[in-house]
Amino acid sequence: MTAKHNENEIVTVGQGALVDRVVRFMTGWRRLTEEAERTLVDNLAATAPWLAPLAPAYLAYQAMVEVLRFPVWVAMTVGTTVEVLGISTINTALTLWTWNRERNKTDKAAPTWVAILAAGFYVTVVITVNVLLDGGTALEKAAKGLISSLSVAAAITLALRSQHSKRIADKKQLKEDLREERRLRKLAEGDLKTRKVSVQVAESNIEHPDTYGKWERWPDVPENEQMKMVRMTAEQVMEIYGTDERTAYNWLKYAKRDHGLAGEVAQFQDEMEA
Repeated sequence: MTAKHNENEIVTVGQGALVDRVVRFMTGWRRLTEEAERTLVDNLAATAPWLAPLAPAYLAYQAMVEVLRFPVWVAMTVGTTVEVLGISTINTALTLWTWNRERNKTDKAAPTWVAILAAGFYVTVVITVNVLLDGGTALEKAAKGLISSLSVAAAITLALRSQHSKRIADKKQLKEDLREERRLRKLAEGDLKTRKVSVQVAESNIEHPDTYGKWERWPDVPENEQMKMVRMTAEQVMEIYGTDERTAYNWLKYAKRDHGLAGEVAQFQDEMEA
């Protein structure tokens, strides 16, 4: 019975280990497919807009070579320049529009309309070269017009992705700045606590007279101590009796008021010295 029981335990442990390996494999496979799907879609979205202008650029090249009789190298240069210019103008227009929407009241507005006019001029040039110069049927012209519009869609997509990447970077930088601010604030609070403890320790090590902090109200102060205050300064009252500055000045005033001639003489001497 014992041997059979041990055999069953070994089989059960082996099955459990196999199940764990299968679960880990399936979990890793799922994470791999999710990450691959996310990165693949993002890479395709980043690459496709750069490939879209190839067809409009070729149409522009073909029109300039076959209709306008441009040299090949000129047609290639102009075709490439037109497509790059389209991406630049549309990206600039969206960037300026975003600036005007998010700027502070004290910031100057960006010339959005100028960028929009430049983008419109680009679209006009593309349609003129790729469509109006074509001698095909109306359907062929419409098809070439739609193909030429791919460069506009590509430029808008690239501009939007660029601005979104900037927003993500700004958000990340803001989080880092807030984290650094919290760290510095904690360091400052810790330093302040340390200094307070140091001050408390230093004050506890100072030897004060017996009268220090002994009385809080003027009527509680003995008469002989009141008489002593007639010839004291506010700093001396603070050091000997442990009062704050305001209380020290009040006690000096009360001492000269309540002790007759001695107080008047002391007040007269103080006025003469002043």
